[in-house]
Amino acid sequence: MIRVYPIPPVLIDNPYLDLLYTPMAGWPEVEVRRTRPLRRSLLALLTTPAPHPSTIVHLHFFDEICQRPSRAETAIRTAAFIALLRLLRRRGVRLVWSAHNLMPHEPYHPDLAERLYRQVVALSHAVIAFSSPVADDLVARYGQPRHLAVIPHGHTIGQRGPKPAQAEARARLNLPAKAFIYLCLGTWRPYKGLEDAIAAFAQLTVGARHAVPALSSILIIAGQPKVPGYAALLQAMADQVPGVRLIPGRVPDEAMASYWAAADVAVFAYRRLTNSGALLEAMSYGLPVIAPDVPAVRELVREGETGFLFAPGDTASLRAAMQRAQAHPALATLGQAALDCVRQFNWEAIASQTLEVYRAVA
Repeated sequence: MIRVYPIPPVLIDNPYLDLLYTPMAGWPEVEVRRTRPLRRSLLALLTTPAPHPSTIVHLHFFDEICQRPSRAETAIRTAAFIALLRLLRRRGVRLVWSAHNLMPHEPYHPDLAERLYRQVVALSHAVIAFSSPVADDLVARYGQPRHLAVIPHGHTIGQRGPKPAQAEARARLNLPAKAFIYLCLGTWRPYKGLEDAIAAFAQLTVGARHAVPALSSILIIAGQPKVPGYAALLQAMADQVPGVRLIPGRVPDEAMASYWAAADVAVFAYRRLTNSGALLEAMSYGLPVIAPDVPAVRELVREGETGFLFAPGDTASLRAAMQRAQAHPALATLGQAALDCVRQFNWEAIASQTLEVYRAVA
């Protein structure tokens, strides 16, 4: 039997690990141990006379373990984490890394972060990328892993509950029935370009081709601020732009479906993007998306078919994409196409492909 220890064992406000490992629960060939706290599992792996012969530590996210504002503390934590991985390897534990990101979203010390990621690639027996473009970027940046698999991120169809009708969702959230609603939903972090979304929304011009009066539309930015001072920056900008509504704070799971249903289009104004579970979630709820024109996104978002693309970091390009969305005569058709696109990414198949990686290295 293959024993798998995910790092971290659980994720708060992110269903990824639950969706990946739930299909494996009934499979006799694999046992997934999501013991909390994490140090209990690691201590057992480091102190038992001999770990189980087919033991795998599957790394998902480790930035919160190693990243700190203090350079000295980050350096110590980074060195300790690399030493831990080396010690696990010496004891026969196999290492697998799923490359959710190729660098931390907000690295305090980029050189230390790059050193850590390079070592993770070098020490892992297998690396999983969620798309071929990300796999190519990973190899170009960190070198060729021993074993590299491309396994997509799965959909989240129905995971936040059933999708209500738009009128019902807007009534629940106290939103106007007739406005065109752009939605940015998720944690507030600078790399997501939320200030770019506000700036682009402010530039929507009356009388321009394919444009409509800005006051007939609303930009909602809802989610938990993650970076000190960022919420204040967004609030200062929003105060100057009619139609922008900031809703800070964690959005309960039971409210997520209502937000997706209430919107006309989801806006992902990201300045850079490797993978986005939130983008897949919006599409899983049948919502067309506005997303950056980068290779990993192009596998999901087709201009005018499942959403609209813009040049990342270019406010004028983002504004134009927002205008194209509002002017489109059949957004519901695009939303259905988005849903149909992500149906292929079912978790049973993804779990099976992940097990194949485990078999290859065990």
